[in-house]
Amino acid sequence: MIWLLGAAAAALAATVPPGPPGARANRPTLSGPELTLDSEDGVFRVHYTEEGADRPGSDDAAERTLAALVEARDRYLDEGYRALVPDDVEGGSDAIDVYIQTVDINGYAHGIVIDGEVGRGSCWMEVDGGLAEVGLLLESVVHHELHHCVQYRYTWEAHSWIYEATATYEQYLGPMDGALSLAVAVLYATRLGSPGQAIDDLSGRYEYAGFVFVKFWEDFGAEQDGDRLAIWEALAENHDWFDALDAEAGSRWGMGFDDLFLEHATWNGFACTRDDGQHYAEDELACLGNVSVPVRTVAADGSEFTVTHLVTTHTASYLDFPAEADTWPVELSCGGPGVDALAGVRLVAFDAEGVSGEEATAWAADEETLTLRLDAEPIDLACSAVRVAPVEREEPEPEDPTACGCSTSHGAAGVWGLLVVGFALRRRRSNHVFGTI
Repeated sequence: MIWLLGAAAAALAATVPPGPPGARANRPTLSGPELTLDSEDGVFRVHYTEEGADRPGSDDAAERTLAALVEARDRYLDEGYRALVPDDVEGGSDAIDVYIQTVDINGYAHGIVIDGEVGRGSCWMEVDGGLAEVGLLLESVVHHELHHCVQYRYTWEAHSWIYEATATYEQYLGPMDGALSLAVAVLYATRLGSPGQAIDDLSGRYEYAGFVFVKFWEDFGAEQDGDRLAIWEALAENHDWFDALDAEAGSRWGMGFDDLFLEHATWNGFACTRDDGQHYAEDELACLGNVSVPVRTVAADGSEFTVTHLVTTHTASYLDFPAEADTWPVELSCGGPGVDALAGVRLVAFDAEGVSGEEATAWAADEETLTLRLDAEPIDLACSAVRVAPVEREEPEPEDPTACGCSTSHGAAGVWGLLVVGFALRRRRSNHVFGTI
């Protein structure tokens, strides 16, 4: 078990977010005589050594790396992603060069400028040879890194959270074993367990756990052409992640990103342990163990309660309230958060087995009060009061709190409610948020 946890932790620290070209211009110098292994079609060249500190953790590491590169490339082409192109030969070969060596994290993907292209190009990669000692971790990281190269065919100017969220999603659709399944479970726990972090937060590996949003995008649009490829086509046209996804959500589903985030937060309320079979699809990216969103219990007897978030963008929190009254319908009234924004509230009814049913949604302007009613039989109730629509404003101080006050005026005997309150403040974002773990 200790070994599995160690492997899972290693998988989570897979890469740094992709960066612009020139971040590291010089190719590595290996610790021993350099050997190379080329793919049959000449697209990839693996560089490695059998001597010194860069000697990989298994004798077949180069062959495994090359096979993983070809497998990942073919899979991404089958999914409809743009084809890779060779790098510019400078410092390497005319193939996509991949160096197996000892690095400070699991891998890097470096952008290479291609003549005639602006803001996108090709790449070269570094992979830690020590990964070859741990199950399929080497292959998994290669799939992750190569997807960064695929992303470079669209742009390397977007926010790093969407790069890592997508590459992690694709990574775990590739080679899997027990340790990597555990890593997926840890990522679910990271994302669902910290809904108060902004969706584009880069702390605590949260951007890797953002694969849950990519899965939501795919699953939510399963019957409506919601494929994740559209995310990158949109980013190629507009590098601002919010604007790109806002426009794409409008084109595909007739809603903006704020409404889509409301859906995402609601789906997360029914994810993993609370799965009702009507939201996330069960597949190889399944939850393991007892994982769910954190829930705070409040009274549902008409008394007021307050939910406080740090002012940030697209966050959520969840509350349970047991209703004691015997009247129906249920009503929930919420005041705005006291900032220049819009507040959204949703009620979702679900039965004794936790299967969701009727929903009601409303929006209010700054400090207005909104009320929702669910006319239904007295069954279990979930209320999702999710996010505040973004507006153009100065970047707030991170510690600046924002609160939303709510109260219930009616209830039903034996009813429980799940309240999700979130805030989204449109910030002036930078498009060069590239860093390291």
